[in-house]
Amino acid sequence: LYKFQHEGGGFSLWGPGGDDPSDYGSKPEPWLSAWVLWTLAEAERQGYAVDKNVRDSGAAYLAASLKERMRTSGVESPAAELAEKAQVAYVLAALGKPVPSIASFLYDRRADLPVFAKAFLAHAMHLANGDRARISALVADIVKAARPVDDGVRFADVPTKDMWRLRHTDVRTNSIVLSALTAIAPDHALTAKVARGLLDAREDGRWLHTQENAYALLGLSEYFKGKEKSARLDVTAKIGDKVIHDGPAPGAKPFWSATLPFAAAEA
Repeated sequence: LYKFQHEGGGFSLWGPGGDDPSDYGSKPEPWLSAWVLWTLAEAERQGYAVDKNVRDSGAAYLAASLKERMRTSGVESPAAELAEKAQVAYVLAALGKPVPSIASFLYDRRADLPVFAKAFLAHAMHLANGDRARISALVADIVKAARPVDDGVRFADVPTKDMWRLRHTDVRTNSIVLSALTAIAPDHALTAKVARGLLDAREDGRWLHTQENAYALLGLSEYFKGKEKSARLDVTAKIGDKVIHDGPAPGAKPFWSATLPFAAAEA
């Protein structure tokens, strides 16, 4: 990933010295940079060494580009544009480089934010130890948007023009909400229902595509980490249609193994 960073701190699809300098993929792009920097922040949070210069120069580029875009006009899709800013604000907060003025700007425009962007913003403000009343107000807005589905709840953002470029889907929205609620209000009555709704949204044990799977696995991972010490963790494990375990996770640790004859696995 480091090889895709430009001198100014931003990242591009092909990195410096791409085949065509006029091509979009050869130029630093804020949203792509946010993705790379979020990945590095997650890696660092999990204990991996991350180059401080890469991280800090990337964060500086991201903050500067966001402030510059806030001063420009000609936005075709306010909801998508504001949602992208909310995602960048969250990434900057995750990097330990929050920009309170951007969070305040977005909070004042929260009525125009889709649900997942409100979750990004609330999470960003939480990481930055922001105003608790504002965070609570954003959580309340998110809770109002929940709709019951079986034993869980789900959220559905109305896709507006250009929302496709943010890889928007309802599963992605639910996953982002779960991550935010797990961090901000893990004991909120809705948090467990969001997790259940997300699990129920799987088809053949997975979600639709890489975006949905990545966000869902991250959200559920954080949620279940918080439950390991406080509640029984029930597990259903299958090989094909064959159930090999159904009940509490064996032992005190969340990881366990089962040994089967090869013929059983083949069946």
